[in-house]
Amino acid sequence: MRRVPGERYFRGRRSGVVPPHRRAGVRRCVRGRGDRVELSSWYAEHAPGRTTVVVTGEVDLESGPRLRESLASELAQLHSGELVVDATGVTFCDSSGLQAFVATHRRAGLLGTRLVLRVTPGGRFARFLELAGVSELFEIEAAARG
Repeated sequence: MRRVPGERYFRGRRSGVVPPHRRAGVRRCVRGRGDRVELSSWYAEHAPGRTTVVVTGEVDLESGPRLRESLASELAQLHSGELVVDATGVTFCDSSGLQAFVATHRRAGLLGTRLVLRVTPGGRFARFLELAGVSELFEIEAAARG
C-alpha cells in the first residue's frame, strides 16, 4: 500500500482524512481532463397544484438525507395537489436514498398529497424498486423513453 504524507493509518488503512473532492459532494471523473461531476442534484418545477422535482445522479448516504429534507420542504409548500418525483435520471440509489423516497411517500399520505414517482420502465431505478419490494408502494408513472 502506498502511504500518503500527512494521513494517519490504522491497521493498514487510511483513517480520519477525507479528500476535499469527497467532502464537497463532488467526485472526480476520468472524463476528459479530470472534469468534476456532481454526484446528485435536484430541482423543482412549480405549476398550480403540481410540483415536479427532477432528481439526477446518485442518491446515496451523502445525498439521501438532503434529498429527503428537500422533498419534505416541497410537500410543505404544496399543501395539496400532486408532487411528481422524476427519477429517470437517477443512476444509483442505496438504502439511504430509498429511505428518502419512502419517507416522502409517508409524509405525502399524511398531508393528503398525491405522490407520483416517474421512472423509466425497465430502467435501473425501476428494477431497484422492484427488488427492494417497494414498487407497489408508489404510484408509478412511466417516462417516455428517448
